[in-house]
Amino acid sequence: MRLTLFSALILLAACTAPRANLETGRVTPRGRFIVGADVRGNVPTETTGAMYDSLKAGVNEARDAATGESPKWTGEEGRQKLAKLVDTLVIYSLDPLGWGFDFRARYGFYDHLDLGVRYDSGVVAGDVRFQFLGAIDRGRRPNFFFNHGPRWYGSVGVQYSQQDFKVPLPVLEDLQELLGYEFTRKDVLVPLAFSYSLGPDELFGAITFGVAYNLGLVKYGFKEEKVAQLFQESLEQEGIVVPQDEKSVHAFGPFLNVKVGYKWIYAIASLSIYYQDYGSYDIFGVKTSRFSGLTFIPSFGVMGTF
Repeated sequence: MRLTLFSALILLAACTAPRANLETGRVTPRGRFIVGADVRGNVPTETTGAMYDSLKAGVNEARDAATGESPKWTGEEGRQKLAKLVDTLVIYSLDPLGWGFDFRARYGFYDHLDLGVRYDSGVVAGDVRFQFLGAIDRGRRPNFFFNHGPRWYGSVGVQYSQQDFKVPLPVLEDLQELLGYEFTRKDVLVPLAFSYSLGPDELFGAITFGVAYNLGLVKYGFKEEKVAQLFQESLEQEGIVVPQDEKSVHAFGPFLNVKVGYKWIYAIASLSIYYQDYGSYDIFGVKTSRFSGLTFIPSFGVMGTF
């Protein structure tokens, strides 16, 4: 069962905030463009564990209870069934397991600054980066701030994105509809990157390492009339409180990427690892769940400069 589920999940496009770190410490030279396309994974340890436990609880059973094809839920047993299903729905929306496709473009609009836009499986993000270390103007002038030899670069950026979540996995899509689950998210990503140029001005590519911090502002809730269809008595009599809440999700960790090519076209491989504290979530007054864990984001792609 677990193998079948995992095989299906890895084929899904995970709709999440773009957090793959694909840039080097050198910003796009003034007046030039960079375009690229990548495939990236999103593999959170907390989500994979929650998926298996929750699916055992039986989405089909919940559907039958809502439609009257089986007895309505009641008492402690019914509340625990609901809690198991909701655990999975919440953690999956916070950090979905799957693959995504990333298309990006950058433009160097000033000596130390560039702008970028990314489209990642339905999520659009915009960012700005500032280069504080290394030569500028295609290596013709030293950096006004810091310099450490002709091959070292450093930059810091800020990226913003937002999304409305819809579960891409059919069985959980049914659950989202059954419970009237709504989820929105806004993310701010701050990467700090250092790179070593392979050849002058990254002629043959670069090796990049750094750290990144991501702040996610999430809002989630359920529709009372949908949840009430599952239970024999009213939600008040069953002791169920339907949550509507806002949370902050903090994530941070290291990344490494390698860019290899020549002059105009390059291949790039990247791995970002985040430790994420998803926070505590009220599960309908039945229990409080706290989620945390590691997320691995591998990425592979191509990019061109002109």
